Amino acid sequence: MHMPHKSVDGEFHVSGHGEPLLLVHGNASTHETWSGVISHLERDFQCITYDLRGHKVQSASVEPYGLDDLVDDLENLRASLNIESAHIVGHSLGGMIAAAYARRYPGRVKTLCMMVTPAGRTADDMAKSNNISRLIQENGVRATLETMVQSWYTDEFVASHPNAIEHRLEQIVAINQDTLLNDLKLYADTEIKGWLGELYTPTLIITGEFAVGCDARMCEWIHSHLRDSELKIFKGLKNGILTEIPEQVADKISVFVRSREVPTPP
Repeated sequence: MHMPHKSVDGEFHVSGHGEPLLLVHGNASTHETWSGVISHLERDFQCITYDLRGHKVQSASVEPYGLDDLVDDLENLRASLNIESAHIVGHSLGGMIAAAYARRYPGRVKTLCMMVTPAGRTADDMAKSNNISRLIQENGVRATLETMVQSWYTDEFVASHPNAIEHRLEQIVAINQDTLLNDLKLYADTEIKGWLGELYTPTLIITGEFAVGCDARMCEWIHSHLRDSELKIFKGLKNGILTEIPEQVADKISVFVRSREVPTPP
């Protein structure tokens, strides 16, 4: 059961018991994105989620923010929870935040998971992301993203789970548009490849084989540039692995974390 609490920066949610697992959602999302995965992880971990700045439903506009600001927010949350160190999982933009956090606070991160997180993008890749912001400003959020959301999931899932697709759209539309545009610009303009090699934290990289903007090829490149990493590509899937296969994603995270646990002395 997810229990809301207050931190120094706002509301967060705790579910389960065990090793702390901080989960950071991506752009065009909220903490609810993790619900399916948490339903499987909470049996073994204390799962902690929160909304990035301005992402809570009906939040007012916030001042423009950058990656460093979001890393500050994550550190403030950790400190408010009085957690010495945790396993950190980030999805999309959340993966960038998690990686940047591990770079700044390596002693606070036991393991890192970068899920559908881009790095090593071309100028064309980044321009495509910026084009989404332009279309939203011209045509509105729902009209722009209605077809894009479907491109994040397999055709079979879209056909058999129309309510899930509609819920995802409603979730995006509920986010303050200025916040959504800030996220998209941050995601489009941020490139983490220059410092990936500085990460020492054991890192799990997860993506769908055909994920838009972060496919198998890109994640293989990321894997090759990290000092200590493991790669999992879910064949035939796209970006929506949290929704389509939450149990498999949770199982992979759990196995990875347990493989890196330091045994307790007898």
